[in-house]
Amino acid sequence: MIYKRKHNKYMTRNRILIIYLLFISISILTGCCINQTVNETELTYGDDLVNIVEETMKQEPREENEIQITKAEIVASFEEETKQIILANIYQMSFIPEEGSFLSSSGAMFPVEIQYEIDDRKLVNPLVIYPLNGSEFSSSLKKMSRNNIKWYNQLMESQNAYHRIYNDMIQKLKKEIVENNLDGPRLFIKD
Repeated sequence: MIYKRKHNKYMTRNRILIIYLLFISISILTGCCINQTVNETELTYGDDLVNIVEETMKQEPREENEIQITKAEIVASFEEETKQIILANIYQMSFIPEEGSFLSSSGAMFPVEIQYEIDDRKLVNPLVIYPLNGSEFSSSLKKMSRNNIKWYNQLMESQNAYHRIYNDMIQKLKKEIVENNLDGPRLFIKD
């Protein structure tokens, strides 16, 4: 009789241990699969994705002769339900021609989440989500980044990127000037 009790006690303990291990294994596998799914679809649209995002974020000039320059840096791209989600840092600068020079009139640097609908492998109907201001900025970025610390840190970099992206913005301005025949012998760019 004593033997049966010990046997039953060990059997019950082993069953609980097996169920517990199965539960942990399933949790780990599910977590890995979720993370892997996000990474597998990253940058599905390749180099064209930057152009699509820049076109989405392009602003109309406030003044007649103002030139708006927009640069996008893609942080992540993944499918979520039926949408393509893009996390990006956006840099915008405005330049106004004045006496043979182009003066920087305004600028902005900010992270965004853009949700596109997918229609026949094309991204359409973008919904742009901006982070909240002030004390809510960090928590809204965490939400945008889906708690992925790497994406979160890259989105935070937008706030201190002016010196790093300035030359790229000037190169984009020069290209815009040439494409629109605004180039002249006295072209200077002033900050």
